[in-house]
Amino acid sequence: MKAIMARPTLLMTGAYPQWDLDYFEENYEVLRLWEATDRTAFLAEHGASVKAVATRGDLGAGAELIAALPNLEVISVFGVGTDAVDLGLARTLGIKVTNTPDVLTDDVADIAVALLLAAARHVPQGDALVRSGTWAQGGLPLVTRVSGKKVGIAGMGRIGASVAKRLSKEEKINWITNEYFSNP
Repeated sequence: MKAIMARPTLLMTGAYPQWDLDYFEENYEVLRLWEATDRTAFLAEHGASVKAVATRGDLGAGAELIAALPNLEVISVFGVGTDAVDLGLARTLGIKVTNTPDVLTDDVADIAVALLLAAARHVPQGDALVRSGTWAQGGLPLVTRVSGKKVGIAGMGRIGASVAKRLSKEEKINWITNEYFSNP
């Protein structure tokens, strides 16, 4: 006869897409902290059962939350940043902290380059002109090109390096960075 194991309790600090919720609810006893009207009472009632926290980079897990979860084993940050997690306290208590580095690096770099091109070439203004129907009465003035320009990148972490890689594919673009922001 197979023993039935209780599902671990997962405390979610904020909302997630439905596909994530579906997975969590299949595999964990899910507690939704963001829906609690009284967080302190909610944590007092359920805190001892929580083994894992699923959070986002913007929400994190501070000292007050961690202290309310005496059996906490892991904090999983859905995102890159751990700034809002009390890493020192987690380390002291032996709580593992995970995040998802590189999961959105290329996507963010793509958007950064798209915004650079949109700003330099006045894409939003051109879009508005076409949508308004007034484009036939006169176009936009000539604007600058990106080709041949120098581009400054503040920070050469994963995303900055990925932006530089995209820009360097165009041989006429030179990018510069400040050593202060570079990865060691």
